[in-house]
Amino acid sequence: MNISIQSDTDKYTLTEFRHIEEIALYLCDHWGLSKQHCSLNISFTDDAGIEPVNVQFLQHEGPTDVISFDYLDDYEAEFADPDDPFVLGELLISLETAQSQAKNYDSSFNDEALLYLAHGILHLCGFDDHEENDIKEMRRAEQVSMKLIKENFSQARIIA
Repeated sequence: MNISIQSDTDKYTLTEFRHIEEIALYLCDHWGLSKQHCSLNISFTDDAGIEPVNVQFLQHEGPTDVISFDYLDDYEAEFADPDDPFVLGELLISLETAQSQAKNYDSSFNDEALLYLAHGILHLCGFDDHEENDIKEMRRAEQVSMKLIKENFSQARIIA
């Protein structure tokens, strides 16, 4: 599985893309998301970049932390092509929201950004956070994901 990283903001400096890719791939493998000849696109942005997407696709006013676009239902393994990987999903993550929420939750900026990465991947794996029971399952999966990141990546970072 390929992970593609991009930054749509000059406000923040990301760590090496390869490092972020390794963390994302590890989580995808752990949660069973990895598929042959597929890719996941991850874009880091700011609140101004995520807000119009939030309004257009989710009909929510204002910025949000992470938006996941899931295309997995269209994946057919027999048509998987190594020369043209199937995009199974896209994540849009607001680093500006991560920075402000880190202060609110007494967390580090990097940990909040890592949490958004995990949260987005979990959405692609079928976790939801709209009903009370779903929220509890999502929070447990987030905790497992963060623990796995910390155990397997001693210097886990999104922000350089």
